[in-house]
Amino acid sequence: MLPRALLYLFFFASFSALAAKPLLRVTLTGANQEQQQNVLSHLGELPSSKELRASYLFNAKNAAQKAMQAIGYYHSDVKLDLDRTEPTWLLKLDLISGPATTISEVHLNIQGEATLLDEFSQLADQQGLVKGQRLNHGVYNKVKTKLLSQGLQMGFFDSEMTESKIEVDRDNQVAKIYLTYNSGPRYRFSNVNFRGTSLSSDVLSKMVSFQPGDPYDANQIATLHSELISSGYFSGVKVLPELIQRQGSQIPVLADLEPAPSHKVDLGLGYATDTRARTSVTWRTPKINDSGHSQETRLEYSEVNPYLRFRYQIPWEHPNYDVLQLGLDLENDEFADLQSTQYSAMIARVSKAEEWLRKIELR
Repeated sequence: MLPRALLYLFFFASFSALAAKPLLRVTLTGANQEQQQNVLSHLGELPSSKELRASYLFNAKNAAQKAMQAIGYYHSDVKLDLDRTEPTWLLKLDLISGPATTISEVHLNIQGEATLLDEFSQLADQQGLVKGQRLNHGVYNKVKTKLLSQGLQMGFFDSEMTESKIEVDRDNQVAKIYLTYNSGPRYRFSNVNFRGTSLSSDVLSKMVSFQPGDPYDANQIATLHSELISSGYFSGVKVLPELIQRQGSQIPVLADLEPAPSHKVDLGLGYATDTRARTSVTWRTPKINDSGHSQETRLEYSEVNPYLRFRYQIPWEHPNYDVLQLGLDLENDEFADLQSTQYSAMIARVSKAEEWLRKIELR
C-alpha cells in the first residue's frame, strides 16, 4: 500500500487539478477575426464562480450584439447554444453579421487658432474616418481622443469637444458623424527656469531650442529633456510646463535637475592576443566648474602597450554638439624587437551637425 503521506499528496493534486478546470468555454462561429476579437473583448473574462457564470450567460447575447454594433453591424443576429455538461459548460455563439453600416457624411468642424494647422483639419482622414468606410466606433473615439491629445501637445490647453455624435440610419445602413473641436488660443513659451544646478545660464540656455514667445510644442519639451540628459551634467532631469504659473498666454517651463556625481571611476580587466592581459582605469569629472568644463583621464596598462590619455573639454557653441578639446597622450608600444614611446599634445574643435562629425585638430 502507498504511504499515507503519498495518498494525501495524490488526493490534493487531484483536487487541485479539478478545481483548476474552467467553469465555461466559449466558441464563436460565423464571424471573421475582427468580429470575433471584438465580441470576446465585450464578453470579458470567463467567470470564476457559478454566480458569475449565470450573469455571464444572461448578458452574453446583448454584449455580443453591442460588440457587432461597435464595428458597424447594426443588423447582426446572435444565436446561442449552451451545453451544460459538468464541470465545464460550453457556450456556442453563431454570429450573423448582416449588412454593414457605412459612413455617408463626416462633419469635422475645427474652431479657434487650430484652424490654421493641418494637423487638425486632416486628422479624421488620416485616422480612416472618411465617407464610404464602414462605421467603426473605435476609430470615431480614436479621432476624438487624438484631437484632444494633439491640442494639449501643441499648447491648446483650453480646448474642448463641443459636439460629438453619430446619427445612424438603420433602415438605409448609413451613418453621419458630427465633430466640433474648439481649440481656443494657443499658449506660448515663456522663460525656462533651471533648478538644482550651479551651471551658468550661458551653458544652460544653449541647450534650449525655443525662445520666449514661440508657440508651445510638447516635442520641444522632450528635446530639452534629451539635451540635458545627453550633456552628462545631470543624473536626474524633469522638464515640465508650469501651467499653474502661466500669465496670459505665456507658460514658463521648469527644468528640475539633479547633478551627476562629482567624480566617476570605471575599472576594467581584459585580454587580447596582441596586448595580452590588460587593466584599465577611467576617471571622469562631468562638471569641473560652472562653465561646464569636464575631463576624462584613462590609464590602460598591458606589458605590450601601456598608455595614458587625458582630455579636457570646454563647451563652445553647444555643450553637446560643439566643444573645444585639449588633450595629452603618453603611449609605449612594443612590436617584435622594436619599442617606441610617443608623447603628444592636441587641441581640437569637435562639432556635430545632423549625421556629420567635424573635427579640426592640431596635434
